[in-house]
Amino acid sequence: MRIRPLALAALCILAAAPAAAREYPADELRDLVDAGTPPAAGEAETVREEPMAFEACVASKKRVLDAARADYPVVEVLRSPGAEIDALWSADGVVRINCSRASGTMTITRAPYR
Repeated sequence: MRIRPLALAALCILAAAPAAAREYPADELRDLVDAGTPPAAGEAETVREEPMAFEACVASKKRVLDAARADYPVVEVLRSPGAEIDALWSADGVVRINCSRASGTMTITRAPYR
């Protein structure tokens, strides 16, 4: 099954999880992340895990994060030949998208702010 970019974007930003205890406006998040002091997040839960070829995962992740980057900070967490992980700080929590070559999966996790 292939995730459509708009569906993935909606999933990342509006992840189906309980309401966060704290929300941040985009400009405050950008300042915190740029300063190296992003908001503390709670325990991450897997929102979606889907079999996907590594190259397709990377391309899909890039499209989604490029669109989200206009509003929220996005940080490259890991780049290696076998894995890519990026973090998106949305208003109510941090979303991580992981592409794994070894497992052939895209994994999306979300952790609400504390």
